Amino acid sequence: MDIRLIEKELKRTFLAKNKWMLFVSVFCLTILSGLNVYISVLMQQIIDTIAERDMERLIQVSLYSLATFVLLILVYLIQRQACPAFIRRAATQYKTYAFERLLQKSLRSVSAENTSKYISMLTNDVNSIESNYLSPLFTFFMDTVGLVIAVIVMFAYSPFLAVLAILFALLPVCLSLFCSNKLARAEKAVSEQNEGFVNSIKEIFSGFFVIKTFQVEREMLGIFQQENTKTESAKFERRKTSELVNLLSMGAGVFAQLGIFIVAAIYSIVGNKITPGTVIIFLNLMNFIVSPITSIPAILANRKAVFELINKMANILFEKSVSKAEIIHNKLEREIVVQDLSFAYNSSACVLKNISVRFEKGKSYAIVGPSGSGKSTLLSILLGTYDSYQGHIFIDGIERKEIKQTSVYELFSIIHQNVFIFSGSLKDNITLFKEYSDNQINRVVKIAGLSELVSSKGLNYICSENGANLSGGERQRIAIARCLLHAAPVLLVDEATASLDRIISTDLLNSILDLQGITKMVVTHYLEESTLKRFDTIITVSGGQISEMGSFDELMEQRGLFYSMMMSGKEELL
Repeated sequence: MDIRLIEKELKRTFLAKNKWMLFVSVFCLTILSGLNVYISVLMQQIIDTIAERDMERLIQVSLYSLATFVLLILVYLIQRQACPAFIRRAATQYKTYAFERLLQKSLRSVSAENTSKYISMLTNDVNSIESNYLSPLFTFFMDTVGLVIAVIVMFAYSPFLAVLAILFALLPVCLSLFCSNKLARAEKAVSEQNEGFVNSIKEIFSGFFVIKTFQVEREMLGIFQQENTKTESAKFERRKTSELVNLLSMGAGVFAQLGIFIVAAIYSIVGNKITPGTVIIFLNLMNFIVSPITSIPAILANRKAVFELINKMANILFEKSVSKAEIIHNKLEREIVVQDLSFAYNSSACVLKNISVRFEKGKSYAIVGPSGSGKSTLLSILLGTYDSYQGHIFIDGIERKEIKQTSVYELFSIIHQNVFIFSGSLKDNITLFKEYSDNQINRVVKIAGLSELVSSKGLNYICSENGANLSGGERQRIAIARCLLHAAPVLLVDEATASLDRIISTDLLNSILDLQGITKMVVTHYLEESTLKRFDTIITVSGGQISEMGSFDELMEQRGLFYSMMMSGKEELL
């Protein structure tokens, strides 16, 4: 699906399963517009009846007025429910469609983008769409219907004055063409600045521990104030532009209203028969013309600005499809072979340089080395986060780039240092809302070492956001349980013990190594002899290259980099 089709789909979400509510809203607004114009007619009849001193006619018109008032209130009450209901569903469906497509994007695409863009577009931009597009649509429709009916009534009273009213109405419409581009640019600037503001707040709170321990609150406040000022300045420019549009529209509207009223007075003076009621109805009906024509520039400009936001969303949601996409079963038959693999982030220096390694089915591999040597990058490439590598990765003889990404996700499970824990039950955090039998859940709970936690708190225990009420070891064991239920044949572990103490780290790594029938690749900074001896192969990475590879005893005998790290006694590699 290309960008234009996505943009059309985004616009269609406003009406999807929402046409009935739109019909009710439009019907009510049409009736209300007609009734409002009819009230002007009744006022004309009342004034002329008073001038003619016709009491019987006055009573009749008064009864019509009462009936019109009652009907007006009833229709308004329906409309008051229908219009907000339409906007609610339209905004909900727009956000749902956008979020659904975001979830369909590949890991490599999302990893390459700033997630603050997503947050800003699903919050600030949607608020702008609601307030500047969806809500004004109904006001504009009601005003437009009122204008059409008012013009028809005007022609019935005086075709000459009706034509003049239409000519006066063209001025503010022309102004809209002048203002729309400027307002669209201002709206886009606000959206882009909001992204930066959201990103700044995200970064500050993600590093709150560092901010407090290093006592840099004042400096962070300065960064916040700078981004806050830029955001509010962009909003200020947008408001200034909007007020300019409104001022020009209002001026043109007042000019049109006074113009037609003066012409009507001259028309009466030169000898044309115009009753006092006719003068009053033209004055009232001009309001129905002035109101929509003064709002046209702002509405058209806002519409263009909102469509810029929708186009921006479409560009974010768009992702080129992979032409070659082979589906494989979630089963590793033989091996994963990395051959002459090199990789660099953008145009920077290579993080990995001519890596060649073979991971056999069912074996365990420890990947160690200094920070920044490329260990985590290797796992990310295996998982499909990046495709811009040189060399080859063969999974049972098939190049990874040619494998459908969903098949890659089924083949691999990964445990990160920061485990994703959401505000929900312990069971939901383990199963991730998928259906498993009680026996399956109990089995992985036992293997992952969660039996004590489940026994004391139960599977319905509510985990707080980010697992704040769980220990680091408990969060990692939840991640292990997830991987076991996922039943992927290859387990990737990326610095899962980095924030855990020595005892918990040893226990956790041994729990991972106890898993049977799974190929395990473990990136670790933790150098504990008894645990490392359990790995079939240890791979030492340095400067983006494999410097050593072998069993624990073999590497110790070589007295190379691995031997130096072990003998230094450091548990954290700098």
